[in-house]
Amino acid sequence: MATVGDIIDQSLRLANRVDPAYRQRALDAVDRNVRYFAERVPWPSLERREEFQANGSEFFTFPRRVRSIISIGDNTNKCYVRPGDHFERQYPEWELGGNKPQGGPFKWRHLGTSPVIQDPTERTVLNLNTTASDSQSVFVRGLAFDTAASGSALEYFEASEIVVAQETPTATVNQFKEVLAIEADTLDKNHDIVVRYDTGDLPAARILKNERHTSYEKIQWLAKPATGNLFTVRYYEDTEKIASESQILPPQVDTDVIVWRTVGDLHWISEAPQAAQLAWQRADELIQVHMTAQVSHGDRLEQAIPYAPMYEDDDGEIYE
Repeated sequence: MATVGDIIDQSLRLANRVDPAYRQRALDAVDRNVRYFAERVPWPSLERREEFQANGSEFFTFPRRVRSIISIGDNTNKCYVRPGDHFERQYPEWELGGNKPQGGPFKWRHLGTSPVIQDPTERTVLNLNTTASDSQSVFVRGLAFDTAASGSALEYFEASEIVVAQETPTATVNQFKEVLAIEADTLDKNHDIVVRYDTGDLPAARILKNERHTSYEKIQWLAKPATGNLFTVRYYEDTEKIASESQILPPQVDTDVIVWRTVGDLHWISEAPQAAQLAWQRADELIQVHMTAQVSHGDRLEQAIPYAPMYEDDDGEIYE
């Protein structure tokens, strides 16, 4: 079976790149592209089931290990929480009237991704540092307070650049009430970027090496659950980090897809955008073949009926 090093050799040859400096870039590209493949053609071993506790908010942000949600079951109220738009016109009136007796939600919907695990409870500066001995520019956007203005502090949207280093956490100039985005200026760094509200706090966000921004799966409840309610969440986790040329990719991954995606990345960083687009297009064509084959043979039809610890009949009665 081909190793990651074999995939890198083939990618460099197809991209006509012989500079040894490209090997590390190709390794980083393989790691990104395995995750790209998993997002479009997830395999069963990536599926996990875990219990989470509601925090009393109408929003819930999951840890980084939760890459995409399949289904949510309400353990406290013993029912399945359906996904959907919160403002569908077919909602019965009683669903919009308030919480269930034990504070359970009726629906949930994706809100995309959040840049932080949880927004600050009160306005505060952000402290950022890297995990290796080099520096990097980071762009922060959010709802901030201008403490230098005369009179009371003014609330406004700020987009500022911060030079982050390892030795001493670098703080933003103004205090943030809400964080909308945290983005690194380049991928070519050998470190993570850690974000904290206070220097002694646990991290509120992390930009991983070779990623441009933070990303945490976020949902919104219709009728927020009571604090402490338990939910069983079925989800796909992120793939294993590809950090060595001796690693072997999971057998579910099509190495041809990874090769062509990596070739496209190598062309892109070599300022050959047309060649990059052609290589990426070839990879996406191969991914489409996998997706079509799985649907045709029914391999993933079970995902259309998400798992729930309890079931509900047409009259709203709950049974096991």
